[in-house]
Amino acid sequence: MCQVYIAGIADGLQTSRLACFGPRMTQEKLFATSMWWLDSRPREGFPAGLMIRNGLVKAFPCQMRRPVYAATPEQKMERFEKFVDFMSATKTLLLIFAMK
Repeated sequence: MCQVYIAGIADGLQTSRLACFGPRMTQEKLFATSMWWLDSRPREGFPAGLMIRNGLVKAFPCQMRRPVYAATPEQKMERFEKFVDFMSATKTLLLIFAMK
């Protein structure tokens, strides 16, 4: 029963792309990982379902591919100028509040 419960949690995590399991994943491996997570964190005090979810998400993260983004030199300069403007405004605000 416990293995089926954990497999249900794992299925929901995989469907929502919060955790990714390879084709060789078995209920026994999911159960062993979940039990290790529960046993190694007895003081957290969260409900078992939440702890199993957290353990599986941490143990089997999905590898997200980031899109390749190459900024042009103009875009880089624009971002830098915005950053400098932001830092100047922050400095001004800090000086105003420091005087009060």
